[in-house]
Amino acid sequence: MNLATKYGNYCALITVSFILLLHFSGISSFFVKGLGSVISSLTELVFIFLAIYMTRKNEYGGFIDFKSAARAGITMVLVNGILFAFFQYLYYQFIEPDFINHFMPQYEKWSKMMGRSEDELQKVSAALSTGFSPISAAWASFSQMLFWETFIALIIARFLRKNPPEQMQTPEG
Repeated sequence: MNLATKYGNYCALITVSFILLLHFSGISSFFVKGLGSVISSLTELVFIFLAIYMTRKNEYGGFIDFKSAARAGITMVLVNGILFAFFQYLYYQFIEPDFINHFMPQYEKWSKMMGRSEDELQKVSAALSTGFSPISAAWASFSQMLFWETFIALIIARFLRKNPPEQMQTPEG
């Protein structure tokens, strides 16, 4: 197993553990979802950085081109995304199957505080109530993570790439 895959596993394990800790501590579902999302994003940023940096350090002798750095970051994102989507499915299917019924009153309260109109609120509520399922939550989580975290991985790869000095490069030909 390469380093990027390991860091993807570690990232998913930490994120899932944190979300389960919040859930079983009795904190409200709305709060768990929001805080879990923030912690998940920060954890993913750290682990994308670590996957690329440690791959550069341990597998490439301190130097890495953009393509290899991007591959390490995207591998971490894919592994984490697949594991986290699987967790999301299990979470909404077995741990919190009634999530949407707990979430909607809190969402409505929050929306009113934010000044949303009753019409907007009813549209969103109807869409969430009819379109929510464990598989849709897992897919949404995976696709969002794949898009945004891949973008972040490419940015981090750009900054962490480190080509060897000219005298260390072998002539091509």
